[in-house]
Amino acid sequence: MNQTDRRSFLKTGITSTVGLTLAVNKPHISHAGVNSLSGTFDILGLEGKVNMSLTGEIPDDSSFIVSVTQLSAGKALARIRFKTENKLKINRFSVEISIPLQDMQRIWYTQQLDGLGWHSYIGLPWGIEIPASGHQGCLLAGAQNRYSRNRGLVGLKNQDGDGSLGFRTSYGGYNAFITINRFAEDRPYTTGEIDETLYLDIEDIPWYKAVSEFTEWYDRVWDLSYDTPDVCYEPVWNTWYPSLGKLSEEFIERNVAACKDLGFKSFIIDDGWTKVRGGDWVPNTDIFSDFKATIRKIKSNGLNAILYYRPFHLSKESESFRVWERYRTVVNGQATDNLCPRCSEVQKRAGQIAGDLMRTYGLDGLKIDFLDASPASAPLVNCEADHDHNHDFVSTGVQEAMRLMAEEVRKVKHDAIIEYRINYSNIATRRFANCHRGQDTPSDPDLGRRHLTIIRSWCKGVATHSDPSFWSPTMSDENVARYMATIMLYAVPTMSINFSDLPKSHLNLIRNWLKFYHEHKHILRAAQLEPISDDPHYSAARITSAEQTIVPVFLKYWPSVTPITADFCKKITLFNGTSIPRIITRIENVEGTFRLRTTDIMLREMEGKSEIKSRDSVIDIDHHVPIGGILILNRIG
Repeated sequence: MNQTDRRSFLKTGITSTVGLTLAVNKPHISHAGVNSLSGTFDILGLEGKVNMSLTGEIPDDSSFIVSVTQLSAGKALARIRFKTENKLKINRFSVEISIPLQDMQRIWYTQQLDGLGWHSYIGLPWGIEIPASGHQGCLLAGAQNRYSRNRGLVGLKNQDGDGSLGFRTSYGGYNAFITINRFAEDRPYTTGEIDETLYLDIEDIPWYKAVSEFTEWYDRVWDLSYDTPDVCYEPVWNTWYPSLGKLSEEFIERNVAACKDLGFKSFIIDDGWTKVRGGDWVPNTDIFSDFKATIRKIKSNGLNAILYYRPFHLSKESESFRVWERYRTVVNGQATDNLCPRCSEVQKRAGQIAGDLMRTYGLDGLKIDFLDASPASAPLVNCEADHDHNHDFVSTGVQEAMRLMAEEVRKVKHDAIIEYRINYSNIATRRFANCHRGQDTPSDPDLGRRHLTIIRSWCKGVATHSDPSFWSPTMSDENVARYMATIMLYAVPTMSINFSDLPKSHLNLIRNWLKFYHEHKHILRAAQLEPISDDPHYSAARITSAEQTIVPVFLKYWPSVTPITADFCKKITLFNGTSIPRIITRIENVEGTFRLRTTDIMLREMEGKSEIKSRDSVIDIDHHVPIGGILILNRIG
């Protein structure tokens, strides 16, 4: 039964010309200047703190009102409210949860992308603050133990707004602290009231289950549902890595033919198709004699045509520069090459161009790029230009542009493909795009696998796409097979490699794995992916759907125990991405007699079949399986 505990907080703080704040234990009369309002509350036996720093006076009778609702033994909500008759000028609003330092070894957040994901914070930091907003990362953070089990997941119901995540430990103390901050960069944001709901989960469950349950709760409270078209689960080829923006008609035609032959279904023309990079969004006629004909040729080969679009970039060489230069973001008196996403005219322009591209070229979708908070996109800065700003937060402006782009694209084609990158893919932006892909990881399937596992934990209702895969033609067949298994099993496969550069064995691996993907995509689309290894790259996973289980393993050796869920053991497929041509493991939670089949690295069935029967719900496997091959167990009785 839900339990509700209500309590009020008194205002605390002091006036200071330098913005210093100090918590005290009694009400403090505020004066003009910088003031703070703070308090503590209890949630699931843990201490929560609220602090609001603002500019201007706080009425004497002001206080936070917090209502704590317990959802289960280990989950609760804290609704935090504050309201006055006048608009507030808030410098920073923060909610902090104190979690005991007991069996806690890692921190977790959704994107893990500072340094494109190289800094994963697999240990406990003494103190860090990570930017997070409605268009980069999530206002969601957690702590885990060494086995990736949840020790505290903290998130906000409202995933809009600019801010940050804070993690710190009490040096020599007994607690860790997770903080969610909301603020506009270098200036106050204005509002008449605060109404935030904090979600806390301290259940001892795997981290991905905790994140998944938060996502389900988020969709439920906002009444969100998703209608992702089948086409979003079809394999994709992208022009980027083999061209790096230097396109030609011959290059596209050659790779279109190869894509059709190998089994791809969607074709992305990435950056490099425009006359000027940023601003006009018209084809480069020096490259394309008839761009509409190029698009028609892609579609006539049975491929969906998708075009690259970057809505906030404005080049000085573009014809539209003179019209739109006044709408650029200005920082420290200097105009940038980015249009200001807080400006309503820029938001409308983003949507209009997206719709025009779809209509003009008969496209099947757009790859919409650079919507994150990087300096080349929509950074969390205070724009000083004199154009209108209809939102205080950068992320609110970006999300409005996202909404308008999605609306205009879907007016033209209701089942259009809209692709985002992990930087600006998050729980809140799922409703604007239906394909969310990992960050740039060329030649690095392990880091790509990390990105994909993280995305899969919260990407409910929409398709997870791999970063376009690229590797050296001298790569060993075993490593190519590992790459194929990563992008085919952890996501919808996307590739970006010049097929004419590859040896025949690599082409055969691509062809055979795409055949495998097409045969299993109805299962993979609905599958739940659960990491069963605790390494940073999630190198072993259990993928379950339709009474089947697929287990890919990329560790040095196969785990001694492979746990299977009893409802998903009609067919068990084990991919050997280890260092030895053998699978030695104990499969638990299975009943019945199984026929064993083995494939080679090309996924061709090898000679010889055998049968094995479970004993006490266990099957002991010691079987030769080539590196890059699979072992299939079909239950026959």
